Amino acid sequence: MPINSAIIHHGVYTIQYLRDYRTFVGCVHALWGYPSSDLSSSSFISFYSILFLFLSFAILSSRLYLIQEYFLFF
Repeated sequence: MPINSAIIHHGVYTIQYLRDYRTFVGCVHALWGYPSSDLSSSSFISFYSILFLFLSFAILSSRLYLIQEYFLFF
């Protein structure tokens, strides 16, 4: 796989992750029932910090898999 093609694929994966992350946060936000004006609440902050850690771990593990795939091509 040429380098340009790998960069394009990486950009497509990044856009897909961002879109899925936004959709997932929107769904959880709607299910949890927090209004956007509730940012000062400590339970709101702890909820989103746990959500962020979970999603970071999921994205990082899948990114590591993609990086291994790229090194196989190079």
